[in-house]
Amino acid sequence: MTTIQKIIFVLLFQLFTFSSFGQEMLAGASGIYNFQTESVGFGIRGELAYDRYSIVPQFNYFPSFNKIHEYYFGVSGHYNLINASSWKFYGIANLGYNRWINNEAAPDGKGKKSNLAFELGGGVSTNGILNPFVEYRYNIKWRETMLHVGLMYYFGGGSSFICQTYQ
Repeated sequence: MTTIQKIIFVLLFQLFTFSSFGQEMLAGASGIYNFQTESVGFGIRGELAYDRYSIVPQFNYFPSFNKIHEYYFGVSGHYNLINASSWKFYGIANLGYNRWINNEAAPDGKGKKSNLAFELGGGVSTNGILNPFVEYRYNIKWRETMLHVGLMYYFGGGSSFICQTYQ
């Protein structure tokens, strides 16, 4: 079994093993800016939040008006470093599949149409019904940094609700 297959197996194992416990479900979207390629994109995501960590499947797309036209399918693991009553600070590890649509633009031939990407970073978010978030990530393969700014919606709770996982 390759290293990537082991990582995917462990992530899926955790998802299904702990899904019977009190996870919270959120969904949302974000705007993304890639500093190195000066590209603008958008993303959609879901989140299964547990006590100290979350599993976050996501899709990110950078349209064709950018220098790099691509999309990502991936899953992030978020580990809550600080859980305050109304906000949290978390570390991020993301493993994703990258489809580089206009890879003919790669002068060095390093990029292929299909790539695996690994990102590390950190984020901050509020805890409630509508949760704005900001994430800063570093893509190890491409040596790029990205800023994600978005909004998540918590499924469940009342008007002054704070997600139970983060109390």
